[in-house]
Amino acid sequence: MNPSRERGAGAAFIVAALLEGAAPAAAGPPFAVDDPGTVEEWKGTLLLRYELVRDRDVNIHSVPAATLTLGLPAKLEFALDGAVLKPEGAGAPSAGLGDLGLSFKWRFVEQDRALPAVAVAYALRLPTGRNGLSGNATVHSPYLTLGWQLDEKWQLFGDIG
Repeated sequence: MNPSRERGAGAAFIVAALLEGAAPAAAGPPFAVDDPGTVEEWKGTLLLRYELVRDRDVNIHSVPAATLTLGLPAKLEFALDGAVLKPEGAGAPSAGLGDLGLSFKWRFVEQDRALPAVAVAYALRLPTGRNGLSGNATVHSPYLTLGWQLDEKWQLFGDIG
């Protein structure tokens, strides 16, 4: 079997295996999937985004939500995440800061043919938001993230955790 056909067969097997074990998600937005890539050492990225969360009769707008990420030595990455939240609805609190998120990621395996790139990550959400704008709990989220560059155009990502 030629190498490109072998890669395609391996990727198809992995996708089929993941779909076989798929179950309805009991999660909520943002339905984000991370990738094992990390920001280059001592470089940074700033991601600004708008999010809308609907919770019963209240819409919560993030105006804006932001993530600041810094690449560290040894393929480590640190990110700080937060948002200004503006709820709409009967009895909703006024706008203010939501909870603060911190995360670390370490890519410890580079892709090598059928072996995916692998990183381990830990995200921590702290209940720092104003009353009515906080989850009122510290949330710990360790996870493993995998990625395959299938060819010049296609990548496959997945998270466990």
